[in-house]
Amino acid sequence: MKLYIIFLLFQNIFVLINVIPSIHGLEEVQNALSKKPLNNAPIKKSNKPNSRPTSRRPNKPSTQVTTRRTTRRITRPTTRRTTTRLTPRPITNEQLPAYIFQETNKYRSLHGAKPRTNDRGLLRDSKLCAEERAKRNDKEDKGFFKTPIGVLIVDYAKKGEASKLVGKWYNTNRSYNFRNPQLTDSNALFVTLVYKNSTKMGCGASDNGDTTYVCCLFEIGDILDNDFAKNVSPRRNNGKK
Repeated sequence: MKLYIIFLLFQNIFVLINVIPSIHGLEEVQNALSKKPLNNAPIKKSNKPNSRPTSRRPNKPSTQVTTRRTTRRITRPTTRRTTTRLTPRPITNEQLPAYIFQETNKYRSLHGAKPRTNDRGLLRDSKLCAEERAKRNDKEDKGFFKTPIGVLIVDYAKKGEASKLVGKWYNTNRSYNFRNPQLTDSNALFVTLVYKNSTKMGCGASDNGDTTYVCCLFEIGDILDNDFAKNVSPRRNNGKK
């Protein structure tokens, strides 16, 4: 009986030895679960919205393509229009008689006078007159002279400008009064050019150095008999030089 009791005691001791460690481990687990945060500070919830993970696209490697333009300059020939003023050539002494003849008849037409004709004898005599004046180089002996057949005009100009003499003679009309027509030294050249009772003429020219001498003979029937109102008419309104 005693032995049986001793056996039971040993058996219980053995069980206790095996059970106590397991109970102790269970208590440690319960204590770990029941532990409170340090300092008893409450856990604050964050008010910030949950930030979504942003997925960034991988940066593409930047490829810089350098292109060089090859520009070719096309040079086109430019044609510029150059406007050149043609300077008329000076009228020669051989051409001058015909030019004076033409201009004289142009002025005559402005005043209702018929055109004159070139006379060979007057051309010859006027040529001799011009050569004589050029030989003497006499610039004082010029102007308006009456002759047995009409009128002689003697004048001179710088070489190459003798063609301007006819216009100068015509411009003496500024001294002519059509309301009181009279022949004067200041208008005699104009009267001779446009006098109606005159049908023939002839001119000549000759040089001496840089001076050209001109002589013109005009055949006038009445040798300017003072009938100027009949033979010198005013310029026509539609007349243009």
